[in-house]
Amino acid sequence: MTIGHSNIFIKHCLLIKYKWMDITFAIVILLCFWVVLAVGLDCKFLKIPCNYDSKTISNINTILLNLSYSYIAGCIFYFLSVTLPRYKARRTIRKGINIKMQSIQKALNDILQCFAEGTKLSAKDCSKKNIQNIFTGKDWNDIDKESELFGYNRTTMQACCLHNQYILREIDALITTYKEYLNAEVLSLLEELRNSRFIINTAIYSHCKSSSTSVKEGLADEYINMLNLYKKISELI
Repeated sequence: MTIGHSNIFIKHCLLIKYKWMDITFAIVILLCFWVVLAVGLDCKFLKIPCNYDSKTISNINTILLNLSYSYIAGCIFYFLSVTLPRYKARRTIRKGINIKMQSIQKALNDILQCFAEGTKLSAKDCSKKNIQNIFTGKDWNDIDKESELFGYNRTTMQACCLHNQYILREIDALITTYKEYLNAEVLSLLEELRNSRFIINTAIYSHCKSSSTSVKEGLADEYINMLNLYKKISELI
């Protein structure tokens, strides 16, 4: 297992852990409210019959009721002192997160535009078939038009690598700056995006003079996977 795959595995484990924590919290808070209703408000239909003597039952009920009150009070305090301020802060910084996400989306669009140049195919059509046609119909050794405008003779693949580096910087900035405002699932998906096979393989193919159709189709599929990952992240943020 590589380091990148190991990090993704750890993120998935943390995601499962946090989900179980959420489920446990919900169960405990429901039990506390049940105790308050059954014992504190004496809702007889919620009580569970038992064979203990009345004194023992009273003592157990008192302990459970006090524990329930303490847990509910702790939850209210946590909500007011931690959850609510964090929610307000997240609303404030959402603009910054959205700017980073839009930058990643623009870089992904620019990558497809690089490959679409000279193919007479539209880079605005992100269907699987069109993307595959763009990647297979392009000569990867063609000089990138945008780079040429700035006096650089970069091939399409080399220009793509530059866009990938920009995506990596934006992902790093998202994780570093806004980590506490992103949940475990989003962080896990960002790690997957950062370790995308498309980014790894384009760095390799940038040193190759020619590529077969099967290689081009494979890279197209990897690019599509990146788009799908980005969409998942956008839906969760």
